[in-house]
Amino acid sequence: HFGTDNSTGDKLCYQHAWKWIDRVLWGNHDYAVVESRSAFRGFRQPQSETLEAMIRLREADRLQFAFAAHGFLLTHAGLDTTYLPKLTLDPVEVAEWFNRPGHPCNEKRLRFSAVLAISTARGGLDRVGGILWRDATEPLYKGFRQVFGHSSDNSVREYETPTGPSYCLDIGQEHNGRLAAIHLPSEKIVEVKV
Repeated sequence: HFGTDNSTGDKLCYQHAWKWIDRVLWGNHDYAVVESRSAFRGFRQPQSETLEAMIRLREADRLQFAFAAHGFLLTHAGLDTTYLPKLTLDPVEVAEWFNRPGHPCNEKRLRFSAVLAISTARGGLDRVGGILWRDATEPLYKGFRQVFGHSSDNSVREYETPTGPSYCLDIGQEHNGRLAAIHLPSEKIVEVKV
């Protein structure tokens, strides 16, 4: 997390991502590096090596807002119905909408809110947070399944949808060293403690 004292960890994560990770999803802390409106109290710019690794991933279109796999939408904080674009409700199309570089003006405003809105639950002014800032206590879109994080708890949480559970994988806290992941399509949850 940028803005913490883990600058070496940030650098190593981004440098290793090039070799080991197909897609990296923007998080609220990461996106603050390139968008000042996403900055938060205590934010600090990353080391130059971290920034170079981020730019390299972004230029290769591997650093994205959303990704779809096996019927799931993957984002940093999950998608609420408030900001859903008027598309066929397919996670692949929604991911493409978030990652598309150019938009008509009115759609650009919607996309900006869908990404950067910060709800009152997270100290912002919006009713519901966007995919970088949504809190797990806020409503989650249930038209397709999702995998997200951003709201830490002691265990992985499941949110029922008509086609099966969505998952919040964030179990990491400042001093516990815990990380969770999900294998798709099997939906096997795995955890490591570092």
